[in-house]
Amino acid sequence: MKLVNKRALIAGGSTGIGAATAKLFSEEGAAVVVADINDQNGNELVQDINENGGNAHYVHCDLSNSEDVESLLGEVDEKINGLDILVSTVGLMHMGDVVDMTEEQWDSMFAVNAKSCFLLAKYSVPMIQAAGGGSIVFMSSGAALRGNAGVTGYCGTKGAVSAFSRALAVELAPNIRVNALSPGWTDTPFNAPVIEAMGGREAQEEMIANSVPLERQAVPEEMAKPILFLVSEDASYMTSGVLIVDGGNH
Repeated sequence: MKLVNKRALIAGGSTGIGAATAKLFSEEGAAVVVADINDQNGNELVQDINENGGNAHYVHCDLSNSEDVESLLGEVDEKINGLDILVSTVGLMHMGDVVDMTEEQWDSMFAVNAKSCFLLAKYSVPMIQAAGGGSIVFMSSGAALRGNAGVTGYCGTKGAVSAFSRALAVELAPNIRVNALSPGWTDTPFNAPVIEAMGGREAQEEMIANSVPLERQAVPEEMAKPILFLVSEDASYMTSGVLIVDGGNH
């Protein structure tokens, strides 16, 4: 097992890639705290992990709120006695042309997708430093690599995450490694608004088959494994990187 005696916080981990990551980390020996606003899925997730021999806890947290995140890290310290690994998979997308997008929608995406990374780093870095070092992974996106009409704000937030991750890695070296994951199409509830806008699941799958070289979308577990790689000793010489896992669609 690659994470024996490690302590991990999975922010935005109630569903999708975050939930798959929490499960995999537990299987690899880590104690895990899942933080999210999706209480039902978060509690069901940690119950499942604990029933299978893991050590997992759920904390309700608005990751865009400074007081909530500061409180969260206090609870992390109480529940798992420190922190070695931070992974954030939190995300929010509002769709619409730039002339139709409201300022409130723009601000909310930057608050959830980008500001949350700053807040999580601000309050988790001292704990990771106290542990002697560790690893951080933030969730970027293929949307940060290419332009997509109708999701300009989301693309902007994920570009910000990539840039912040690279800079933070330089700031925290050599004891804390910071990387970002750039996933392609992944079958999670997050994509529901996009699928609806495309005209349904069949239309989405046809588009993916015609545009993604591997001709399919990923399942969350196929993103959890690269995240495990990034936080483990297998990636001990990797920092300030953006790992692209998108089936060749970039």
